Amino acid sequence: MVATPCAVPRLTSGSRLEIAGVAIAIIVAYLYLHRRRVYHLHNGQRLPHPPGPKPAPIIGNLFDIPREKESAAYNRMANDYGDLTYLNVLGKSILVVNNYNTVQELFDKRSANYSDRYQAPMTELMGWSWNFGLMSYGMSTAKFQSVGSRWKMHRAMFHRQFQSSTVSVFWPTQLKEAHKLLRRILDNPKDLANHLRFNSAGIIMSVAYGIEIEDKDDHYITVAETALDGMAKAANPGAFLVDIFPILKYVPSWIPGADFQRKAAFWRKSVLEMRDAPFETVTKARKFGILTSSFASNLLADLELRRDLDEVALAKELETIRNCAGLAYAAGTESIASSLSSFILAMMLYPEVQEKARQELDAVVGLERLPDFSDQGTLPYIDAVVKEVFRWNPVAPLGLPHMTTKDDEFKGYHIPAGTLVLGNSW
Repeated sequence: MVATPCAVPRLTSGSRLEIAGVAIAIIVAYLYLHRRRVYHLHNGQRLPHPPGPKPAPIIGNLFDIPREKESAAYNRMANDYGDLTYLNVLGKSILVVNNYNTVQELFDKRSANYSDRYQAPMTELMGWSWNFGLMSYGMSTAKFQSVGSRWKMHRAMFHRQFQSSTVSVFWPTQLKEAHKLLRRILDNPKDLANHLRFNSAGIIMSVAYGIEIEDKDDHYITVAETALDGMAKAANPGAFLVDIFPILKYVPSWIPGADFQRKAAFWRKSVLEMRDAPFETVTKARKFGILTSSFASNLLADLELRRDLDEVALAKELETIRNCAGLAYAAGTESIASSLSSFILAMMLYPEVQEKARQELDAVVGLERLPDFSDQGTLPYIDAVVKEVFRWNPVAPLGLPHMTTKDDEFKGYHIPAGTLVLGNSW
């Protein structure tokens, strides 16, 4: 008798989605119950969390997380809930601090607990793991000690080139690019946005790598803008589902709902090219004896004089130089253009301030030359205007999220370990 093979039921696309939906629901419920249990274990006094929007069952404040103009949205929440606004997304705690004195209390006086960083799964997928602004400080447990050491190595190298006593070496570059900007504005005032964009890229590429960009459509600029666009979208906690369920980072991109994987792959290409391409240009130039003064070139020159490093230590130093130069490039490209745009906007909105600044400039510098850094100490009003622009319209009002390393009590509220803490300067 011949055995009849059993028919194996085939899963349709609809049934696959149903199974995936059930699996996700089970995972969500498990995480929610697990985090509730952890909360009760660590909050022995049963202190309340700071006030915030009422959370929905299981998903919490998932739909209260703003997706655009985040700092302004959190500022509006502060009108309802006060200086501390607490949100919980599927058990992940987020605390927004909307008061300067409270920020000082937490970030300065309690810095040992509030200074760690959070590497969101989405930024990791996008290739930003080399960004030491997102590295853990290694304060929480011994297992993060090597990560903390890596962060310290990056910070020390970055500070060595950009401390106040050494930045004057980059003043000629800044003046040169400022003069170029003025000429472009005079030649074509209607293209102001592109002039500012080109100026910021020109400054930071020259400072970081000694590279002069070609024009406003230079490939380096395009790559950096693509990479930073992704970072801006991923900077808001909870913006992508993978940040709430880190296990999803192992889900392949073809799975329905895994569009974050496709976006991450697109941005990752630009992120890594932004870090690697200009650094390779500098290292190749040095091999051919083309030496320019820049952040990367100066550090490479110092490294060439070191005789105390084995192969592993040398590789670490090279990686750190590459990462720090890449961060200078990433941080400066957007912030310079945004700051200049804010300054121009302020001068348009407050012409009386512009006039007073012009009078000071004419009185101190005169009409025969342009100002330079030697005039800085004799232009107190202009110096105050620049500082006020930074306060009035900050480039990154939320900064980078901090993370608590242990449970804390503040003003009668319980702040759990692992809470993302945002200082809102808006």
